[in-house]
Amino acid sequence: ALIGVSFYWDCDLTSLRTLMGDTSPVIMGLGENTETCPYYVAVSRLDGGQGFAQKRARRYTSGGTQSRDAIYMTGLRILVDSSGVGRRVSLVLIVIQLGSMFSLLRMAASFAD
Repeated sequence: ALIGVSFYWDCDLTSLRTLMGDTSPVIMGLGENTETCPYYVAVSRLDGGQGFAQKRARRYTSGGTQSRDAIYMTGLRILVDSSGVGRRVSLVLIVIQLGSMFSLLRMAASFAD
């Protein structure tokens, strides 16, 4: 069978500590701190009920003759995917955006005249 396991994260890493400039790592995970970084796990079967099978050939020479063995493998294959969104507010970026906004507003006023 071919099984897909997907982890979806939605992390808000903003706190008063990060706004004041502390850049130490924020601890997040699956333990007690799930309110900071909630997650969603989706498990689905991807093969449509056909099962997982793979065929390979092994070629070798034995006693001067070439031989080939066909190897047919069946089993369980698990595909793991992790994706998400992480947000962090930066005071420096807010000041840069405000400065750009005010300079463009001043230019817009001169163009309107």
